[in-house]
Amino acid sequence: MKVDYSYVDTFFKIIDGNADIRELESNVGFQTILSHALLTGNDFNLKSIDDAVKGISDQAYGLRNLLKNVDRIKALYKMLRTHEKKWVEEVREYTGKLFNNINNEITMVFPVVGYDIGIGINNIVCVNLNSEICLKDYRELISVIIHETTHTYYETIHGPILDFFKIDTSEYMKNLLDNAIQYEGAGVFSAEEYRVKNNLPKTGSPIQEDYNISTNKTNRMNLFQEYKHLSNSLISGELKETEDFMRRGFGESKLAHRLGYSIFTEINKVKGIEGVREAIHMSNKDFIEKFLK
Repeated sequence: MKVDYSYVDTFFKIIDGNADIRELESNVGFQTILSHALLTGNDFNLKSIDDAVKGISDQAYGLRNLLKNVDRIKALYKMLRTHEKKWVEEVREYTGKLFNNINNEITMVFPVVGYDIGIGINNIVCVNLNSEICLKDYRELISVIIHETTHTYYETIHGPILDFFKIDTSEYMKNLLDNAIQYEGAGVFSAEEYRVKNNLPKTGSPIQEDYNISTNKTNRMNLFQEYKHLSNSLISGELKETEDFMRRGFGESKLAHRLGYSIFTEINKVKGIEGVREAIHMSNKDFIEKFLK
């Protein structure tokens, strides 16, 4: 695993008036964000960052309070660089136990400013330093890196998750939902041990609450019933609207993340980490057949 700070270094130069916003355009971290935004329907772009830097608007994804947070971002950046050796070893430790024969040297971590709190695609992890929970506690950022690194390793087994974002039919929507439950569940689960060890909270932001809601038995049953209802609506063709599907599968309830995580926590209780590893490597068809039928 390698860490590339070029996006943030360039961002600081832009903030200080020593570089033009266009210098970010060819950055690998920025290009990764753009490719993710394009396929998931987000309008984040270079102008979003430029507007935030100039104080015109900070309403684009992941840019809220940007100018106000610059000093905090610099402090978080310093923490990352100072403790890089330690946290890289931690990421390797917590992700490595979930996969067979993973070459973690091909993964690149890009600290960035803007967009989602974290994405992990095509062997590249981008983590947003302008995320409030990470600005409050540096360890939350490491938790996100563990989660997103797991996603990149998952893709080496199952292929790119963005391939499933063709969702213009109910069948494609069902395919994305099922794959996302295994994919997101693995990501959330991968950071659990780190979070427990560091006593990170289970309440506050939606990401933190993933670790609280999914472990309650009643909530697990509610998530399962929610999945069955949504799945049946897709199979029958009753649900056809993409926006409604995304809201129900990935919106406030975070169905895919929390149902997937609850499945992996139950597997871990019964079969331990070897069972979790087996479930992560399992084809998605077999995963859904075994755990959600």
